[in-house]
Amino acid sequence: MVVVDPEKLAATEFRHGPIRKRCVIYRGENGQDGDILYRNVEDYLKSLV
Repeated sequence: MVVVDPEKLAATEFRHGPIRKRCVIYRGENGQDGDILYRNVEDYLKSLV
């Protein structure tokens, strides 16, 4: 679930600090929809090494 509700985003920023980017990590293909990034979980984990 991608948070797009402005109230929920504001509450998250209040509790955890500014949101710099939004990224969904899942088993599908890498991509982007507006300012939301979609990253394949395997590619993401490999990039951490």
